[in-house]
Amino acid sequence: IAKGSFYKFYESKEMAFFAVLESIHSELYGVADQALRRNGGLPTSERAAEAVLAVCRRLSDTGDMAFIEHDAKLLLQRLPEGVKKEHYHDDETHIRQLLEKYDLMPRRGASLAAATVRGLILTVSHKEQIGELYPQVLEALVYGACRELFE
Repeated sequence: IAKGSFYKFYESKEMAFFAVLESIHSELYGVADQALRRNGGLPTSERAAEAVLAVCRRLSDTGDMAFIEHDAKLLLQRLPEGVKKEHYHDDETHIRQLLEKYDLMPRRGASLAAATVRGLILTVSHKEQIGELYPQVLEALVYGACRELFE
């Protein structure tokens, strides 16, 4: 599109990329929400594990993790404070909302659960270093963590 047309929709490049980042986050929480809803009959730890695995698989399949890790931090630094305060919510807020929505009570607290989920999701960045056993390693880590958090 022409440069003039671009600025009819977005104030700056940063705002356009911020819209992309918000879209990715919304999609990921939608993936987790669907997994939690779809697996309602499973024990809590397995249900939570399936949601985390669904998000990790989506990040792995789309390549969005590279954007989140490398570009989002710089992008957020360049956004006006007012925009960040109005639109940006940290992952813990969204994870807590999902836990509450599905009445999932981690036995060691929502903050630890949110931090653990973030840590598990970061394994997507190391898929190549882990190698061909990555899917099995991811499942072992996720299921083990969710048993610790919810059983």
